[in-house]
Amino acid sequence: YRARKDHLSTGFLGVNHLLPALTEAGHADLAHQLLLTEDYPSWLFPVTLGATTMWERWDSWHPEKGFSDSGMNSFNHYAYGAIGQWLIEQVAGLRGDDSPDGVGYRRIHVRPTWGALDHPKAITRAEARIATPRGPAASAWRIENGEALLEVTVPPDAEAEVRISCAAENAARVTAGPTDGIATSWADGEFRARASSGHWAFRIPVQMEIP
Repeated sequence: YRARKDHLSTGFLGVNHLLPALTEAGHADLAHQLLLTEDYPSWLFPVTLGATTMWERWDSWHPEKGFSDSGMNSFNHYAYGAIGQWLIEQVAGLRGDDSPDGVGYRRIHVRPTWGALDHPKAITRAEARIATPRGPAASAWRIENGEALLEVTVPPDAEAEVRISCAAENAARVTAGPTDGIATSWADGEFRARASSGHWAFRIPVQMEIP
């Protein structure tokens, strides 16, 4: 993708795995850059042309070529909309736990990522909320004054595992509050916190995103 100047070269069968795989492999910056690209082919190319729905093709309509093949050219098609799952689970960072003990959002995971912050249209805030059987679960973060402020809501009778990429020597610089009902540690390049039900706030120096 670097060779293609941060442009996509995938169809709908593979594109849903692309940004999650890049993020899990430690390339959140590249994943964000791919999302923020505006010229063809990209997610935002249709948006620059006024699209308010997800197209079936990267170029369902093109200023120079006009309409693509009418045999497969829906202008309201979810094929590339799988990007929404990445935005919720890996940008906002909110997802359930699929283990037997996590059924019904008894456990939730919060592991947000930010990247490509030098991009003029970088994502500097994200929020996701899920209406669980136990009540609302939420993750919201914003970048301001050189740090990220992450707020996490854990429903009653539930717990959350919060993970934030950082170097070991900087883990102590992450602040979490309130201090009661939360346990923190560092392992495998991540600050980790296990929080009971309630509302929690974390402050993270932005430069710690890439250890």
